[in-house]
Amino acid sequence: MAKAMVNDHVDSFKRYSQFDSVKEFNAHLNSWLSDPAVKLGKKEVIGLKALSRYAVKVIGVANANVATVLKTAQGQLSRATYKRMIQKAKAAGMVTVYGTVRKSGAQSSNLVVFNPYPVQNEPGPPVKMTPHKQSSFKPKDPKKIVKNNVRHDKMSPAVPERFSKVVSSFYPEQGAVKEFWSMTTRAAWRYCFEHCDWLTDEAVLAFKEMISRLKQKKVNNPVAYYFGILIKMLEQKYYEDLNRLADNITEPSKGHWLHAN
Repeated sequence: MAKAMVNDHVDSFKRYSQFDSVKEFNAHLNSWLSDPAVKLGKKEVIGLKALSRYAVKVIGVANANVATVLKTAQGQLSRATYKRMIQKAKAAGMVTVYGTVRKSGAQSSNLVVFNPYPVQNEPGPPVKMTPHKQSSFKPKDPKKIVKNNVRHDKMSPAVPERFSKVVSSFYPEQGAVKEFWSMTTRAAWRYCFEHCDWLTDEAVLAFKEMISRLKQKKVNNPVAYYFGILIKMLEQKYYEDLNRLADNITEPSKGHWLHAN
C-alpha cells in the first residue's frame, strides 16, 4: 500500500481521476467486470458497484468509509466480503488503494482510485460476435390471443406472477416465461438491481415494447431484443441514480474534522 496521506474532502483528490465522464468510467468498470480474469463473486460485485457510487463527485475516485459502503449495499454485503473484494480488485489492477490519516494522525478511510481497463496497443483481428441463440418460442398471433392454460401457481417462485401472466399471453410455453425472466435477472445483475421492488414493472414495460416492435415486424430474435431494451432502461436508471447521488453530496460543515487545523 502506498504511503499514507492526509484525508480531506474528495474534491482535493481530483488529480487522481483518470476519466473524463461518468459514462466513460462506467464503460471501463463494465469492461473490468466482463473480463473472466477478474474473478469476483456476486457479493463482491455488489460491493464494487456500491463503492463506485461514491466515485462520481470526482470521477473514478472514492474515499467513502467501509460502513458507508455497506449501508449503500442494503444488507447484501459484509465487511469481510468488502475487504476481500478490494484485495481482488487490487490484484487485478482494477483499483489502486492509498491509505489515509486524519490530521491528528489517526487512521482514516482508504482512498480508492479506479483504473481504466487496459487497451491493447495493436489492434487485433476482428472479433466475430456470437448473437444470442435463437429462441424456439413463437408468439401467438396478436389477433388471435385467447386465455391460455399456463398454471401461474406452478411457475418457479423466482418468476413474479405478474410477469408470468404478461409473457404467457404471447408465449404460452412455460419454458418461454423462464427464459425471458432469466434474461431479466441477467440484465438487472449488471447494475445490482436484481433485488429492487420495481424490477418487475420495468421488465413488463420492456416486454411490451418488444411485442410492439414484433407486431411491426422489426424483431428477429424476441429474447435478445427484449434483453437489449431492458439493458438500456436499467442503464439509464443507473446513471440517473449516480447523478442524483452526486447532486446530494455536500461540503462538510465548518465544524467537521476535515476542516480542522
